[in-house]
Amino acid sequence: MKRKSLAVVIIILLLMFSWGSYQYISISRAGGTARPQKADVIIVLGAAVWAEGPSPDLETRINHAAHLYQEGSKYLKK
Repeated sequence: MKRKSLAVVIIILLLMFSWGSYQYISISRAGGTARPQKADVIIVLGAAVWAEGPSPDLETRINHAAHLYQEGSKYLKK
């Protein structure tokens, strides 16, 4: 019985690893083929906002988004 349970666990782990590998490869390929496009807005996914302002993580995201927005047209093909 223990041998059968071990086999089931191993099969489940192999399936999970295969699924994770597939997801990783799919995301990597999509990132390599994505092309920037001109946009009127950038959406910044949130993090904590404290009474004195955005958290360090959110502030970093906001600054990065502002930089991308300002530099965006430089990288677009015309």
